[in-house]
Amino acid sequence: DLMGKAGFYLGMIAVFPTLYTFLPVAVEKRRFVLFLYFSSAVCLIPYAMQARDYWYHLLPALILYVVALAMTVQTLCDHKWTDKPHWVATGLGAIIAAYILIPLNTIFPSHVQYKNFDITKLIADCPQTCSYFLFNDNIGIIHPTDLYTGHPHASRFSAFWFLPPLYFGLNDDPSDDIIDLPREKLLALKNKYTAMVGEDFNRYQPKVLLIGRFQLNKESPEIFDFPAFFSSNPAFAAAWKNYHFERQITINERDYYRGTALDKDSPVTFDLYRRN
Repeated sequence: DLMGKAGFYLGMIAVFPTLYTFLPVAVEKRRFVLFLYFSSAVCLIPYAMQARDYWYHLLPALILYVVALAMTVQTLCDHKWTDKPHWVATGLGAIIAAYILIPLNTIFPSHVQYKNFDITKLIADCPQTCSYFLFNDNIGIIHPTDLYTGHPHASRFSAFWFLPPLYFGLNDDPSDDIIDLPREKLLALKNKYTAMVGEDFNRYQPKVLLIGRFQLNKESPEIFDFPAFFSSNPAFAAAWKNYHFERQITINERDYYRGTALDKDSPVTFDLYRRN
């Protein structure tokens, strides 16, 4: 499906350069516009190679394509379609083409829906200006929660991207091929990142913690022990003593990604802690 989309976009890119080749324009302008079309096609390579189908991976290709297309339409209007009806038809055609290229996502969360998500309401209920901490496996929840609650996330890390390679490397997991470093270097990196998290806890003193329950090793039922891992840092260990477990909450992450490549069933359970 992804390769089919990439082929479709490539086909859309190929149509207008072919047309532009036959328009009566200066050689320098023709070369520049064709270069933009070519660069747009080249930018589809990372989109296809990453194989994630995230819309923002298309932005470099789309930006170059839109500039080239605008110059093509301007040339057509100057040399072929000089009357007003053609200008209007061209504008309408451009709008229709834009929605064909990337259809409008009509089921993406609205402002009202964002405000009514369970996590948003939970953080918004904080009786005063406060921060919160959320441990998740991606960044998609944190940014809208910050925006719709007005409360900051109590960490410099919106995603703990460094955690899996450190965890697997230090546990000598045979299935891990992400990182190949001496144990001493892995321990030094663990000390570095746990110290950063400890600093953030002491700086922000979050009122609410939401700690996602994840199996880092998909072949093992063991849930990653967040406080145990980071308590190797004394500052974090001391800060963690200020929190008590309240309950668990479960959400479906797909609610944040309706109509996108991530719109698939993805329940996540969080342990909710509150500051004493």
